[in-house]
Amino acid sequence: MTVTRRMRERQARRSSILPPPPPPIKKPHAKHDPATRAQAIALHTEGVPNSRIREATGLGRSTIKDIVKEAKARGYDPEVSKTVTMAHVIDKPRSGRPCKGDEETQQVIIEKVTLNRYGGRRAVNR
Repeated sequence: MTVTRRMRERQARRSSILPPPPPPIKKPHAKHDPATRAQAIALHTEGVPNSRIREATGLGRSTIKDIVKEAKARGYDPEVSKTVTMAHVIDKPRSGRPCKGDEETQQVIIEKVTLNRYGGRRAVNR
């Protein structure tokens, strides 16, 4: 009995000394390419279990469900045709302010930055 009580006392002292565990790290939302989404939809339509789809694509169970749901909302109907088109899996337009610069301006910036890697400010301002 005394050993058990001592062990409890030691554990209580240790737990008060140790800092609390760090909070879990939140993962940023992953962006999946249309080909992976199309593969997940095709496998799901054929009745492949989600565990196998996860092994093949790396997508989680709820992500697979959301991708199939979104494809059906965009007109995918496996009863009519099992063909998955780009319209079913393409990215939605993102919200937010569009870029001010046009393609030509972006290309000039990229050329100047890659022209002289170690040139510093002078190389970019030319």
